[in-house]
Amino acid sequence: VVSYEKAVLQSEDKLPIAIIAHYSGNNVYLSKSSGNDFIGNGSGDSPFLSLNRALRATENGDTLSLNNGTYNAVNESYNKVFSFRSNPGQDSVLINFNGSWVLHDSTGKDVNFIDIKTQNMSLNIQDINHFDVKNSDLGLSTVLIESGYISVNNSKLSGGGHTTLKAESNVNLISSEFHGITNVGIKIESNDLMIKESEFNNNSSVLFDVENSIVDTLNSYIGNGLSINTNSLISKNSSFSNNHSVNINYNNGNWQHSQLHHNYGFSISGSTEISHLSSIDNYGTVHLDDISMLMIDSSVF
Repeated sequence: VVSYEKAVLQSEDKLPIAIIAHYSGNNVYLSKSSGNDFIGNGSGDSPFLSLNRALRATENGDTLSLNNGTYNAVNESYNKVFSFRSNPGQDSVLINFNGSWVLHDSTGKDVNFIDIKTQNMSLNIQDINHFDVKNSDLGLSTVLIESGYISVNNSKLSGGGHTTLKAESNVNLISSEFHGITNVGIKIESNDLMIKESEFNNNSSVLFDVENSIVDTLNSYIGNGLSINTNSLISKNSSFSNNHSVNINYNNGNWQHSQLHHNYGFSISGSTEISHLSSIDNYGTVHLDDISMLMIDSSVF
């Protein structure tokens, strides 16, 4: 047993101090099992424990690499941005938002969510180059993204009350699901929009406000209030069913092999070419308004 007196440092004692090296490269590591916020440095061998500690250490544009576990997020505001991914081989990473994040960058950095699951995500990101979501399941609260371009691939975005994706150039949505976004719903603003093999299901409102063109291929729109405003729309092999309302405004539209079933009102405005379209049992009528040119081939109404 060491006595209290012997445990107290004396003036002649020497106290060694270790200088912990900063993580190297652009990856900051976190682990719920082996991380430590006091002696960790964010490297793969000495990860941090908490998001709060890791965010303070990150440089603008760094990536936070997370091991399996649940990480809690509180209110954060930074003039820097960062990306998230689960470490290779990790498939159970959850970020639980107990607050809002406001992130701003004017240096052209990217923000990526790769193999990540979130809950109640409240996120405001502005002035970034690219916002990219891959293989992720994002449970939303309120989200505003303003980016040069935006891509969502093989992912799910759901819940929450308001989601806005705003891109200066392109938004690409591939093999993804947008489900149960309530209140204001989801709004996408861009110069061009490409949607392929994706689903928009049971959202209170879906608004596409696209300056130039929309290419819509093999998609499903079920149970939404849907509004589309664009210059040019090409829709191929997509289905629209049980939507509260559908209002589509464009200058030029081309519909091929699409299906309109059980919608409560369907309105199209603009020059329209229709081929192999099926419209069955819609409640109310299908309106074709302000049509300067209409061509219909091999279709059923």
